[in-house]
Amino acid sequence: IIGFILGRGQISIDYSLGSLYTITGICIASTGAFFQKKIVTSLHPISAGAVVSAIMSLVYAIFAFKWGNISVLGSVPWYITALLFASGIIGLLAGMGLGFIVIRAFGVITHRMFILIIPFLVGVLSYFFLNEQLTLLQIIFGGVMIFGSYLIINARAKQKTQPPERS
Repeated sequence: IIGFILGRGQISIDYSLGSLYTITGICIASTGAFFQKKIVTSLHPISAGAVVSAIMSLVYAIFAFKWGNISVLGSVPWYITALLFASGIIGLLAGMGLGFIVIRAFGVITHRMFILIIPFLVGVLSYFFLNEQLTLLQIIFGGVMIFGSYLIINARAKQKTQPPERS
């Protein structure tokens, strides 16, 4: 896959594994959005969040056993491991449940717009709390993401408030 690579002050067009990952992620997210809408219309959002977080916990556990360093868990007290495990499941349940509530209330497109804002918010919070440095391009494209999300959400709100046309 050919993509733009920005590095060391220059832009080049070359093979980019990141472009392949991006296209794959877009395809998976689009498919996931379809299934999320189907799940939310047939189940209560909190129930759907519980099912999805249970499945995700199993998948993460399999990945941890296969590629992680599980022996580290024996070096900490059992209650810390239990606390981290429980907080992870509760965090997944809360995140998925609230995400499904947003999908049910506002639709998949608005939910996806909020997800697009997350990297920008992480950058801003990292700047303030972790003293990370933001480049001018990061700030510009973060603003583009926020503005684009605003335009889409605003256009959807206008569509909902306009009366239907009569033929």
